[in-house]
Amino acid sequence: MPSHEKGHLKLHDEVKGLLERRHYQTDLPLLQEMISSYNFNDGSVGKKVSRYKVLGLILLLAIPIISTIISFAVNLTDASHAVPPLAWMKECVPVLSLALTLLTVLNSVLKPSVRFARSCRIGVELFHWRCGFLEALETVDLSDDKKLMECLSDHRKSLRRIQEAQINLALPDQA
Repeated sequence: MPSHEKGHLKLHDEVKGLLERRHYQTDLPLLQEMISSYNFNDGSVGKKVSRYKVLGLILLLAIPIISTIISFAVNLTDASHAVPPLAWMKECVPVLSLALTLLTVLNSVLKPSVRFARSCRIGVELFHWRCGFLEALETVDLSDDKKLMECLSDHRKSLRRIQEAQINLALPDQA
């Protein structure tokens, strides 16, 4: 079972258990929608953190390594003692230069390190939203429908702000 599905069951079960413990039996569609929305975003953030971490590490390592290989190959001369076994490197310089340029462009456009950090911050915001949401359900007067709906509405609005921050990671120029 994927981790975001485990989180889905966990939040759903936590809310269900909390409400049952407080003897609240009414099924609220708004509450179920918020849990589903939270779970979708939590899973999405987890995927983004993993994706940008891997991409960032690859680019972080590949760019300087390829640059070093190019510098070494360009400086090989016929007088070098290591020319015979490394002569093939001079022929690879154009391809390596193209690869280096493409990786550098990808790094500057996709900004995986910035996106990774932003995704992690959004994950932390989601965690604290979840804690605050559970705390609010624990303390709200469940017998007062108006207070309960205000509580849910307030948390829906704060979740929306986190979701909008996550949407801003969709395009490269918005990271």
